[in-house]
Amino acid sequence: MSDPCFSFIGKWFPVIALIVTAFNVVTLRNRARDRTQQDPELERGYQRLFWGYLIVTSLPWIVMAFGTIIGGVPTVWHFFYPRDGNPYVLAFHATVIVLWILGIVWIYFLGGAEFLIEYYYPLSRQVRLVRTPLGLKIAFAIGLLGGIVAMAMMWSGYFAPLPVR
Repeated sequence: MSDPCFSFIGKWFPVIALIVTAFNVVTLRNRARDRTQQDPELERGYQRLFWGYLIVTSLPWIVMAFGTIIGGVPTVWHFFYPRDGNPYVLAFHATVIVLWILGIVWIYFLGGAEFLIEYYYPLSRQVRLVRTPLGLKIAFAIGLLGGIVAMAMMWSGYFAPLPVR
């Protein structure tokens, strides 16, 4: 018999992730309040940041939630096995790849790095190792490379198969 907590997380993780994403947007909005009160012209940029963040970070979890709640994907762990051909798992992977492509275009060609340095990084409470658009572009490339390696591992069958239930 499996652990009930593990089973719960396996089924409902994308919903939990969506709740955390919404919480993050509210937190960012609260942090931006001082800046927008001092300079109301920043409000439009922050609205773009909040909506963009919400859409981009929610989309993969929404696709995953449809798969686990409606589509018959037994657990989130099955998303590590795209070679099985489940259409919801494939849709999740396609969503991630499309978001990567859009991210590349935005960050490198449409001023996304500059936008994030201007709007997001003043709100960040993390140690800011990335302080320039070039630094952000390098950090994005490193993160993207990690994602590509992880995706390649999933598609290659690197992970042990899940037990059949």
